[in-house]
Amino acid sequence: MRLKRMLKNVIRDSLRMVMPKLWYLKLRFYLTHGYRLNLKKSKTWNEKIQYRKLNCDSEFLSNFTDKIVVRDYVKEIIGEEYLIPLLGYYEKITPKDIENLPKSFVIKTSNGSGGENIKVIWDKNKEDIIKLCKQFNKYLDMKIGHKIDELYYDVKRPRILVEKLMLDENGNIPMDLKFHTFVNGGKPSYIIQVDLSRFEDHSRDWYGENWELLDLKQTYKRSNEILSEPKKFNQMKEIAHKLVKNFNYCRVDLYNLDGEIYFGELTFCHGSGWEKIEPREWDYKMGEMWYEDR
Repeated sequence: MRLKRMLKNVIRDSLRMVMPKLWYLKLRFYLTHGYRLNLKKSKTWNEKIQYRKLNCDSEFLSNFTDKIVVRDYVKEIIGEEYLIPLLGYYEKITPKDIENLPKSFVIKTSNGSGGENIKVIWDKNKEDIIKLCKQFNKYLDMKIGHKIDELYYDVKRPRILVEKLMLDENGNIPMDLKFHTFVNGGKPSYIIQVDLSRFEDHSRDWYGENWELLDLKQTYKRSNEILSEPKKFNQMKEIAHKLVKNFNYCRVDLYNLDGEIYFGELTFCHGSGWEKIEPREWDYKMGEMWYEDR
């Protein structure tokens, strides 16, 4: 499976290098979603994601994707108490910096869209600290935004940040709730994505704004269980709306730690528009929820 994924990525990146951007987008979109990309009269969620990638104000959006800069915005809009405690941030990180950190933490870079630029450290004494520092210092120089056509991830001043590792009463990473928030005429509507065991056996479920389980699947297997409505669920929806009320669509990631709510991140182009959603009718439904005034 890993070899197949690597081969697929090599072919994808090779095509991107030799094809004009728009041709590449249209070909990949068709191969991924099974229908033609329409950028002029976009109807589906994934079509509108592609349109946003090509037409947004990347410099402006970088104020919200920079994982350090966005903390000031969150503090201003909803309050500092919703921020995961910051243990430090660095232009470059050294083994000495790691020595001064607690046993466990989360390390990430302020640029990039996830993946290699975030790591949960359960016990720093079991890590190759020199390798860890090299890995994250190297990531600061990567222009991942250009590679995925989301230029707002190539922030002006990329840095490394370290956050407290937040765990629930069982010692597990808390439930990751992603509020896909659609705003039309000031009124929000939501589709909630729930990712479980992200760093182990990843599963993903989807719920409506009244916490009803939805019959849809995207990328990862479903968990085959119905979760209880999170504590302070309505408050979480209100927080999501406050944070993105000036956007017609944005994904707001929040953590719920036994009723204590913490901000994760804002995402403007979920999956970069490359995650197939099944059945396809949900691609159209979520596209209808996303009001555009072009």
